[in-house]
Amino acid sequence: SFFVMYYLLLRHPEKRKRMYHRLILSTFICVMPLSFCLFWGTWAMPADSVPWAVGTLGTDLTCSIQGFLILTFYLAFPFYYASLSVLANVALKNNFQEEKYAWMEIWIHVGAYLVPVIMAIYFAAKDQIQPGVTFCAVDFPSAIAYCEQNGIDPNCDSRDTTRFF
Repeated sequence: SFFVMYYLLLRHPEKRKRMYHRLILSTFICVMPLSFCLFWGTWAMPADSVPWAVGTLGTDLTCSIQGFLILTFYLAFPFYYASLSVLANVALKNNFQEEKYAWMEIWIHVGAYLVPVIMAIYFAAKDQIQPGVTFCAVDFPSAIAYCEQNGIDPNCDSRDTTRFF
């Protein structure tokens, strides 16, 4: 990721004139915080709160921040890759005349982050970002916990537990 960013930003800035290269750059910029959060791993988890994790040094806040960033960039990253396929199709259809499809770029960037950030804010506000096995992520309640929280019979069937929102 660092090499691609170095290459596109410093070594060959003329490549940034093409939408394809700007989307590639955006994709790798998106990978950087994701990689950092995965490297951060169990360090962000609240200390002594999860017996299976080694090296827990964080707090609830660091866990929420890590989960927020991971959710945002895990969803934005594949969106950028999918947009490259769409861009290739549209570019072929328009004979690679970028001015005909340049309007798409802003919507690709908005689309890559709008839904993931809204989801991450929602889960953070609901306090559903909890320690996982190797990093903090969204923790959906189990079927039994869901039934207990909503006053449903503990022997509820699985159709009652499909509503997480």
